[in-house]
Order: sequence, then C-alpha cells, then structure tokens
Amino acid sequence: MPVAQSPNDIRARLKDAEAAVSKQRGVVAACRQARDEARNAFAKSRNTLSQSSPEFKAAQRSVEELNDAEDRLEELQAVQIGILEMIGGGVKIGGGTDRNGPRSGDSVTGDGWSHAAHELDLAVGRMRVDMPARDLLAAVTVTPSEGLSAPATMAPFVPKAQDRRFLYPEFPRAEVEHGDLAITEFKQTGSRNLSGDVERDPVATTEKAKLSLGITLETPALRQFAAVIEEVPSKLFEAIPALEAFLQNELQYQLDLAVDEHTVAQIAAATPAHGKTGAGLIERVRNGVSAMRALGAQPSVLALSPTDAAALDLTTTGADKAYVFATRDSGSASPLWSLRIVESPTISAPLLLDPALLGVFYSAMGTILADPYTGLTSNQVRVRVEIDGLLHVRDVSGAYLIE
Repeated sequence: MPVAQSPNDIRARLKDAEAAVSKQRGVVAACRQARDEARNAFAKSRNTLSQSSPEFKAAQRSVEELNDAEDRLEELQAVQIGILEMIGGGVKIGGGTDRNGPRSGDSVTGDGWSHAAHELDLAVGRMRVDMPARDLLAAVTVTPSEGLSAPATMAPFVPKAQDRRFLYPEFPRAEVEHGDLAITEFKQTGSRNLSGDVERDPVATTEKAKLSLGITLETPALRQFAAVIEEVPSKLFEAIPALEAFLQNELQYQLDLAVDEHTVAQIAAATPAHGKTGAGLIERVRNGVSAMRALGAQPSVLALSPTDAAALDLTTTGADKAYVFATRDSGSASPLWSLRIVESPTISAPLLLDPALLGVFYSAMGTILADPYTGLTSNQVRVRVEIDGLLHVRDVSGAYLIE
C-alpha cells in the first residue's frame, strides 16, 4: 500500500521541480545563444562548404547540446506536470480544496494557466480557480516551452498571431494580501532646498540649516483587470494541454494589453519631466540621460514606439550614409549608452526610465471562473479572468519624456 504524502512533502516536491525547470530554462537559453553564435561564426568563415572545418564541428556540437538541454527540460516539465496532476486529483494543500478548487492562498503553482487547465473540471463542478495575479501575467509565466515571445504554433492548438511587445515587465513586482483594495506606502515629498548654511561656526547660536522635505502616507486604490471569452467548446476542458494553451494565449494576452496601457497611463499621469534638446533622437536621448542623472536617477531603459525604434536602428551618418549601428540578425532596437531598448505599441513618445526608482507593479489574487450554464444548449462555456493590480509611481524622477 503506497504511503500517503503530507502537504509539506508535496509542497517541497513542487518547489524543487519548479526550481529545476527554471534552472534548466536558463541552460536552454544559454545553449540557444551558443548555437546562434556558432552558426554565425560558421556562416562568416571561409570554410562554409567543408563539414570537417572547426567552425562546422563547433556549430554541430552546439546544436546537439541544445537538443540535449531541451530534452532534459521536457523531462523536468513532465515531473512538474505530474505533481500538478497529483494536486488536481484531490491532494489537499494548505487550507484544503473544495468543489471549486483551491481556496485563496492555497495555490503553489507559479504558472496560473497550467494550474487552471488542470483544476477546471466541468464534470465534477470545479468552475473557479484562485491564484496570485502574478501567475497570470507574461512577465512571470514562461510556459509552455520558452514562452510565446513571438507568434507560434502549438499542436494541437493553433493560436492567432500576437504582438507581444510590452513595457510593464520592466518594473519590479510586489504582492498585496488577498482582499486588499489599496496599498499603503510612505512617500517622501518636498525638495532638498536648504534654508541657511550647513557649514557653520561650532559656537554659533544662529538657526541651523533646514531641509524642505516631508513624508506622507499614500493609499492608492488597486485597479481591476478583467476579460471574458465566450463560446468556448466544453470539450476543450477535457484536453488539458489545449485548454492551457488557449487560456494562456487569449486571456493572458488581454491582461497583458490592459496592464501595459495602465502602466503607460500611470507614468503619464505622474507628469514626468520632459525635454527635446538636440537635433535628432540620439542627441535628445543623451541630453535626457543627463537631465535624469541630475535628478538622481540612473536610466537603464529607453522605451520607444515601433516606429521610433526602427528609425533609431536606421540612423545613418557621413557622406556614404552608413548605418550608425551595426546590423544584426536578431534583437530589436540598437543599444545606446547602456540603455536597453524596449518597444511597445503603447508608447507614443520616447521615454527614458529608471524602473527601480520610478515605481512598483503591485498585484493581488487572480481568479479564473468558468460558466457552463449560459451556453448549456450548445455545449459552450464562458470563461472569465480577473486580477487586481496597480503600477504605483513612487518617484517620478525615474521617468523622462522626450517631447
């Protein structure tokens, strides 16, 4: 007779499995980069027709190492899914489960869409799943495989193409307790203007220098992000891989779009400093970096619209109109003074960011709810997802608008 496993044992196994999967994804990413570099080296060598050249052997070896790493990742993911299926099969975790799946705070998945695909079961009445909102956003979720960073085909489910260029993943994230409708945070106000002199005679009896700074308690309210998909075939709930891909590809995408628009709107509402000093984008960006550093910020991200990013890459100079930046076979916009270029269709004007200084994206619990009754006569199900979150701008000095 098999020995029953305690909730702590299952938690530990799941935690170890998730850690192993995360580590192996890093190995796969490194192997993929090594393969691309080896291919480029072979393509640029003079021995492109020789299979005995060192460059060809290095490229072949890098492909084999990538295949081995991907196979190992699949094995680890199979172990992770097995543990999730064990949980979905009725093993109680923490506070326990009921007919609607785990209660708030019981989720231990890390991948909300995979957890939802395993937990939603119309046959036994499981039509609601609660989990941390961070598990439902692309910034955290990296499955299936290496994530949907570009339009992809996932057999047996074929998704529509998506533009997945977002800004919000650049910001640090934090969680709030389930049920909270606002966050509470102390914020420094005022300026560093001094009245009087800091340096003084030790025996002086005059007033010491005073600093015009204060501290306030802010309680900004969270925002809700929700979307509904109608007419989902009920049979899809019997095919876990397809259901997971469908939920992640469609509902997550709508959440990502809404959160990205919210992020840009929050930055704009904080009215960051702005300027447009210089003849072109390159000069304006450099002058903007200087302006931010003068305020104490250290910009690390340049957020651009797709049009501005393309224009930056295609900047030319000299009589021969040579490109300023070297052309590459991968990547997006060109590097500029250690700034990482982020493209997003939500951006209207170039935006310099110090994400760690600017703000934090707070998120609470998320809920996925299936409604099999509205479309009962046609075997269709409505699925709703909602999360609570907020990009809280802490110090607007962490943003600079180039306009």
